Amino acid sequence: MLYDKVTPFAGLYAYNETDNNASSSPHFKQALSELYRASDKLKFESSEIL
Repeated sequence: MLYDKVTPFAGLYAYNETDNNASSSPHFKQALSELYRASDKLKFESSEIL
């Protein structure tokens, strides 16, 4: 999976740092969408399926 394939709106590179470790439903959906697309739609389920 190449996370560089997508525009990182969810900020997963900086996630889980002391001041940035909370998520919400929209953030989770965005992060899942980015991971799904970065894996060429092979490694994760789309948010619509979930």
